[in-house]
Parts: sequence; C-alpha cells; structure tokens
Amino acid sequence: YSGYVGVVNALQHNNALQWADKDLFKMMLNITLEHTCIDKDLALQPSSKMALINAWKHLRPWRQTISTLQALRAARGVNGQPRFRLATLSNADYEFLRAGCHDLEVESGISFDAYLGCDGLGVAGLCLFKPEPAFYEQVRNLVLRPGYDWKRKVLHVAGAPYDANGAKAFGFRTAWNANSSHPVFFDYTGTGTNVPDLILHDIGELPAALGLTDAFTILV
Repeated sequence: YSGYVGVVNALQHNNALQWADKDLFKMMLNITLEHTCIDKDLALQPSSKMALINAWKHLRPWRQTISTLQALRAARGVNGQPRFRLATLSNADYEFLRAGCHDLEVESGISFDAYLGCDGLGVAGLCLFKPEPAFYEQVRNLVLRPGYDWKRKVLHVAGAPYDANGAKAFGFRTAWNANSSHPVFFDYTGTGTNVPDLILHDIGELPAALGLTDAFTILV
C-alpha cells in the first residue's frame, strides 16, 4: 500500500497528466478507471469517464446505516450531553467526502461533526492516505480533554480489513463491519495484534454492541 502511494506521489509531479495536481485521490480514481478501460477494452468518452468518477459522490450506504447513525447521535451520557462525536475518516478528498455524505445526512437527519480526508497532510500540501499516522492524527482535535491515552477514546468503524488493520495498529479501538454472515478477518501482521475489538456481521449491530437501549440512551 505504501509502495502504491509512492508511485502515485511520483506521478503527481508529471505535468503532462491532465489531472496533475496535489489531489492524489482524484488521481487514483482516474488511474483506476483508465486501467479498467484498458483491461476491459472499453472506449469511453471523457464525459462518460467524468460521470463515472463523480458517481463516487452518490454511493449508497449499507442497509441499517441510517438507523445506526440516528441511534449514535441520540445517545446521551449522565450529563445529558451527546455521548458520541461522529466523524467520517476517508481516503477521499474533502470535496468528494462532503458530497458523498450529503444524501446520507439528509436521509438520516444528522450532520457529521467533522469530515476528515486526505487533503494537505503531506509535504507541500500533498494528500496522504491511510495507514499514514498523520491521517489518523486528525482525529485528536475531536477528542474532548485529550490526554496521553486519547486514542483509546476513539472507536474507528472500518468497512475493510486493511482499514481495520491500520486503525488498530495506530492505537484506536476498532470495529470491523464485515457485512457478512461468516466474517473472516486477516491480520496483516500475522500476530493477532491488529484483530478488531468488535467484528460485526452488519452495521446495524453496532448500537447494541455499544450497550445502547431501545431509547438510544445510556448511563455511564
């Protein structure tokens, strides 16, 4: 993964590429689409390619995502304040990440507290991707009264094994939504140290795993 990002970093400096800028996320989408077109022997017009890339902004969420977000947002602590701060943490750039959350926020009636993407984390404003530690470090600003153990106050809900591996290795508590009735997790270290704290069959299991009641409140 780091090698792939290194290659993309090198390509980013090639001014002959029409998308040559510091936004490596859009480069990745373009390169992936071009590779697929060549592999499948597809000849697409530039307008069709742009439409496919922009479709990323309108991805449909997993089932029960709406109800899960609503449950998390409604949860309260003993002081009556929200128990959780909700943020998106994605390799997307801010433009695509914010647009990709729009339909979800409208449908659920909530807004995320932060949209943390790849923009400007590297030297001279280059994008950086997970599992780069600087990527996860963005979350610190969302933690109330962060101390030396601030990472243990974060639950990273991952949708892919590589994502769960990176978050766990960084020190976050981690849940992996396998979206499968028979989840099999692969720890890239081979040591078991990156196994998630929670393995979910479906994202809808998350509220119960966190101890939320039917009223979506909890006393802790």
